[in-house]
Amino acid sequence: MRTRELGGLRVPAIGFGAMVLSPGMYGDIDDDRAGRALRAALDAGAAHVDTSDGYGDDGHNERLVGRAIKGRRDEVVLATKFGLAVPEGSRAGPSRWATRSGSCG
Repeated sequence: MRTRELGGLRVPAIGFGAMVLSPGMYGDIDDDRAGRALRAALDAGAAHVDTSDGYGDDGHNERLVGRAIKGRRDEVVLATKFGLAVPEGSRAGPSRWATRSGSCG
């Protein structure tokens, strides 16, 4: 598996952005389907998982990722972000930086 060094930590080059696993971020998805998607990514070699407390309501994404990697934690480099806030009365949604192709730039 290819890795990259990030501040002294060896991080797998193949990762999985877990934002898509929370309802309302990019559409509807249930927790069972989301967990299966993440486990399939792990089975395919994605050993770096990126999550955040701001993906979904009330830390939903971090809890979902935790359940999905239970028993496999030693296989995963887990990254999380914090402090992302959706303004009161707003609906969580896709990143403002995303383009139609899903790439940045």
